[in-house]
Amino acid sequence: MIAVDVKGARDGATFDFAEDCTRLDNQAEKIYGLMSDGVYRSLNGIAIITGYPEASVSARLRDFRKPKFGGHTVNRKRITGGLWIYQLQVRQELCGIPLSEIRLFASIVDTLDPLMNHVEGVENDSYATSN
Repeated sequence: MIAVDVKGARDGATFDFAEDCTRLDNQAEKIYGLMSDGVYRSLNGIAIITGYPEASVSARLRDFRKPKFGGHTVNRKRITGGLWIYQLQVRQELCGIPLSEIRLFASIVDTLDPLMNHVEGVENDSYATSN
């Protein structure tokens, strides 16, 4: 299962949401899907497997460290000279709550959300009804 937290607007002066978001989201999903197995790989190895340039691979790995993209740990080891290998350690909890429970809760809320619009007496910012 691909984590939904790898999608979204990126930082940087040159990022254009309309032009870049879908392309970078696709890169992030594919690289996350590959790297979530915890195996160490070089940028070149990831680039060959995914078909994305090394610079893009490196940028997506940096994104995975950011809180808005999951706050995952990206480990690196120097092999020789300037050659490094990278490993993604997928974050397993948020504020002490296992991510599996957060995802389960989110799926329940997503399922109930359309139903809440039809429940009498539910009046709050999310589910205001008009009479």
